[in-house]
Amino acid sequence: MEHCNLTCDGCDHGSPLLRKKFANPRDFARSVSQLARVMFVDRLKLLGGEPLLHPEIGEFARIARESGIAREVQIWSNGTSLDRINYSIFAYVDRLVISRYPSVAIPVGEEDLRSKLEPYKCALAVREIAEFIRCYPLAPHQDNQQIAEIFRSCKNTGEWSCHSFQDGYYFKCSRAHFLRYRAFGDGQGNDVYKDGVRLDDPDLRRTLASYLASTVPLGACAWCLGTSGESYPHRLSPRQPARSLRELALRH
Repeated sequence: MEHCNLTCDGCDHGSPLLRKKFANPRDFARSVSQLARVMFVDRLKLLGGEPLLHPEIGEFARIARESGIAREVQIWSNGTSLDRINYSIFAYVDRLVISRYPSVAIPVGEEDLRSKLEPYKCALAVREIAEFIRCYPLAPHQDNQQIAEIFRSCKNTGEWSCHSFQDGYYFKCSRAHFLRYRAFGDGQGNDVYKDGVRLDDPDLRRTLASYLASTVPLGACAWCLGTSGESYPHRLSPRQPARSLRELALRH
């Protein structure tokens, strides 16, 4: 799912901009099955947006676990819905990762949460997030050398391997899917699909290997700062969402 119940300034997935949308478990199952034939990963993260808002999040976890695609299935959450969920969803989850922000209350205490997860043998990790980094520029980069350097130094595509798959495509940057035409509101957005690999490619293994090895920047890199943006204290924006990533960038 793309949307979130928080409006964090600088959300790198642009969740405050996106309309309410729940992913379809059948589509997810198809994509996971296609990928499991050609890759095995250390961790598969179910995130968003805020994944615990999805009424079928447990089904996504079950599909991920039974696919055999990953050593560990994780859910990454802001923790604000932990008092309203059925904990049986964690039967298929190896680790719940909570991102805790300074101004956001989590309704379940850490020790209580560990005890609720223990019957399902689901581990808990809590990340204290006091700062965000600026992700998006006010205007697209025009200098190809600058774009190449942003891509080369970006930890999302490199050290952190923040890859994603959605809507039948695989992306080697988790932001690429969200850097779409409609998100900018100014007619200059990136065509997201040229940055990914179709999961129904008949030669997916070869195509994916070539894509992952390529040193050519993504189209999305022209509208991104990678992981080189400056840090600033985490804060929530007004409840009125920004109309574009340009407006979101102006806020910080």
